[in-house]
Amino acid sequence: LEGLAAREIDEHDSVPPPIAAPVALARADFDAAVRTALRNLTRTDRLRNNPLLDSRLCQADPTDPQLLVESIRRAVRVLESDPRTTVAARALDRTYLRPATTQERAAAVLDLPFSTYRRHLGAGIERLCEVLWSWELHGPPPEAQATSSTD
Repeated sequence: LEGLAAREIDEHDSVPPPIAAPVALARADFDAAVRTALRNLTRTDRLRNNPLLDSRLCQADPTDPQLLVESIRRAVRVLESDPRTTVAARALDRTYLRPATTQERAAAVLDLPFSTYRRHLGAGIERLCEVLWSWELHGPPPEAQATSSTD
């Protein structure tokens, strides 16, 4: 109660500005923002307008698009650590993190038929959205936070 009272009126009897919580995106909007961020991952100037900068993923500094890039990189590493999504993570890596010149070239680098590459890429994007959504709701797990501090 003392904390609430202190926030209502400070020692100078003035009312401090309200503490605004970030506005949460709807799941569909969040997924669309992740897809947009993936397309613009190497163009941080374009990431400055991404709504994910106002999310929990970039809580430390909502003006730094590099935090969003690092969150996506950490999430892809989480996918790489799961044997069920390793190929999907590799497809994400060669398409968005270390992009090949074309998707056909990315499929060739991964030694996959193009249709198989596209299937894994789609599954990877969906799984990446799930991981990032979970982090948005609950915060990144401690091992994901520890990974970012050692990079």
